[in-house]
Amino acid sequence: MIETGAAITIYHCGAFGGSTIRGKLTRLNGNTVYYVEKGKRKELSIAARTMLVVVGHNPANPPSGLVKHSDNSERSRYGCFDKRYYTDFNKWASQLKGLIPPDNVLLDLREYEGETEPTFDRE
Repeated sequence: MIETGAAITIYHCGAFGGSTIRGKLTRLNGNTVYYVEKGKRKELSIAARTMLVVVGHNPANPPSGLVKHSDNSERSRYGCFDKRYYTDFNKWASQLKGLIPPDNVLLDLREYEGETEPTFDRE
């Protein structure tokens, strides 16, 4: 069992691509992660349907859902809630997971071909 207060990085995918949260684990309940964000005091929680939680503060960032254009603006890569955001995130997370020691993967909850296959490496 992972200790409360361990540094964690939460990678999750939403409507416009992936994002990263770094903090300290307070508890893990099923697919809900309770944590205190780095530099804050208040406990928060996340229950994303697509996320990868690893032990430690990793510098990697998931692919952005935005692309820069020549007029210095940013626009979304795909339409809102497009499944390609999840496909891109899953490819990236699989590559990242291959670089991280298996003991450091706390939770892997991602969609595979339209179905959710949660794997809990720690209980």
